[in-house]
Amino acid sequence: MFKSFLISLLLFLSYSVAKGQELQGYEVDVLKSLHQSLSQASNDTALMDNYRQLGFFHQNGDSDSSLYYHKLQLEFSKKLKMKLWEADAYQQIGYVQTSLVNLAEAFEAFSEGFRIAEDERSEQNSWNVSRFSFSENPRGARLSIVAMLYHDMRRLLLSTREIEKAKEGLRIAEEIGERINNKKVIILSNQSLGVVYMIEN
Repeated sequence: MFKSFLISLLLFLSYSVAKGQELQGYEVDVLKSLHQSLSQASNDTALMDNYRQLGFFHQNGDSDSSLYYHKLQLEFSKKLKMKLWEADAYQQIGYVQTSLVNLAEAFEAFSEGFRIAEDERSEQNSWNVSRFSFSENPRGARLSIVAMLYHDMRRLLLSTREIEKAKEGLRIAEEIGERINNKKVIILSNQSLGVVYMIEN
């Protein structure tokens, strides 16, 4: 645990030096708060949650750090046998690996995410699922992960010119969003589908 925290602290310091000019004051405060929470985490579930938040924070600015934290989220979710958190970790890893143009690794992560999230048994041993979804119950959280896997995988499919598969996945994501009344999923799927049609034409 201490080793993981030490590496996280070093990443934070190097990121702050390299990106400090680019981060807005609010973002710096958020990052400091996340690392403070990490240092104060009292158990493995809190650590897993913090690693997820740090990974998400870095996703669109520092993909390498994001991947590091989401892999820690994955490690702890497996240790705790929390399948929904594991599926979410694979979704996030797939997203980041796509950003890093590690397409084979991205495909593998998305596939593992689908394998877990499409299994209703993954709803067991759930903890604080609203932390990574807009759902308050395990079923809604599981289906929202499935939808977001389809949504995020579109970038991988577009990079390999599989446009029809990307559109099909986004339609499925939208249908799931409507079924569970998840407005975030519906809006994101609609927006991304519109972008895909623009690219196609």
